[in-house]
Amino acid sequence: MKGWKDVFSFTFTQNVKGKTFKAALYGIATLIFIIFLAINIIVAVVNNDDDKKKNEETVKNSVDIIHIINESDIQDVDFPKLTEENDIFTGIRILAEEGDPSPADQAEAFETDSREIILHIQKYRFNNKTQQYILFEEYDSPAGQNEEASDEIVYRLTIYLKKDGVLDNSGDRAAILRLAETLAEYFDRAKYGFAGISQEGMEILDSEIHVESVDIEKAGESLTETLAKIFIPMIVCLVVYMLVLLYGQSISKVIVVEKSSKLMETLLTSLQPYAIVFGKIFAMFSIAMVQIVVWTVSGVLGYIVGDKIASSMFSGYENQLYVIIDIFRSDSDSAFTLTAVILGILVLVIGFFMYCVMSALFSSGISKAEEVSNGYALFQTVVVVTFLAAYMIPLMGVSDTVVNVLRFIPVTAAFMLPADVIIGSCGILVSAASLGVMIAATAIMIYLTGKMYKKKIF
Repeated sequence: MKGWKDVFSFTFTQNVKGKTFKAALYGIATLIFIIFLAINIIVAVVNNDDDKKKNEETVKNSVDIIHIINESDIQDVDFPKLTEENDIFTGIRILAEEGDPSPADQAEAFETDSREIILHIQKYRFNNKTQQYILFEEYDSPAGQNEEASDEIVYRLTIYLKKDGVLDNSGDRAAILRLAETLAEYFDRAKYGFAGISQEGMEILDSEIHVESVDIEKAGESLTETLAKIFIPMIVCLVVYMLVLLYGQSISKVIVVEKSSKLMETLLTSLQPYAIVFGKIFAMFSIAMVQIVVWTVSGVLGYIVGDKIASSMFSGYENQLYVIIDIFRSDSDSAFTLTAVILGILVLVIGFFMYCVMSALFSSGISKAEEVSNGYALFQTVVVVTFLAAYMIPLMGVSDTVVNVLRFIPVTAAFMLPADVIIGSCGILVSAASLGVMIAATAIMIYLTGKMYKKKIF
């Protein structure tokens, strides 16, 4: 294919020398950088605001002092020490009080503008017959001996506040309830210590038991495999689909419009049609790759910078993308390895180039510029059908044999193989073999495009 470099150089230069190309390249790159930078920051801000609304803001603005009256058998609970590392108790004093006078009377004695509450802790038994709670000491008294009660022991934490006081409104009540629930969790831990249970024993008692069924004939699918089969292939398929449709149209125009020029007849007397076709396709493909690389680098840099900013702004921030990658790695030895990522990118690039050649193949059979839409419509139909086949068929629960066949059909492999190899669903050797088939198919299409190109001119 002697002379293809000259065709490549001319076509490439003609399409990138204008101000429009540079403006689009750098303008879109800047926009992508800003968008990806903002993603992590926005997620972190939203999550942080939710946490504050739930745990801190209203509570801190509501309560100044918590009076704790503990009349249960579990004494010596050091609430101030237990809560000192919890931010929602910052600025709140916790005081231990006696139960005389009654908690209700003590609360009513508060000033109207007082921001104080009382938390009353008592031990109860639940009576099955009357469906009532009975104080533990009253149950043991003669008055309570006639009641048939269950063996269930209940500790109740009751909140008292000044009626018609500054805290007696729905917003503050909701915040105070969350605060009391947090104190109840600390009291629950104190129960284990009172019963002589160690920290390790507490962790065992608090642990949950999960039951799941596994199909013996098919390996049980983890969350990772489910996500891999649905979301990751979908994203990659959509990226390839959009690239093919976007740049395929540009290649069609280049092939058809310049074919009608008398200059092509002159070139074909000195150059092989394959050299002309390959030079033009590779030039447009290279322009596309320059744009894609610049935009991808902008997105990655923006995402990294946004991640750093979010981490410095919010101490509890966690990047969910890294969490997902760790899940994938735990499920497959080859997932997200350097080899898998490089091979996946290579398959994506070659697959994209193959579809660029296919666009030229469909356009090479058109002799008039006004008919370019007809050739592109046929190309677009093939792209849509293969895209849907590559994405939908594996989701239908077909056998592994069918999926493997699709991985060796170049038009479907271009969509499904990049994601499969990166997430570890397809082995490295199988992916490399499929890539070889894709390269061979691309070479055949270049040959056919060149023959048809020359035939339609002469």
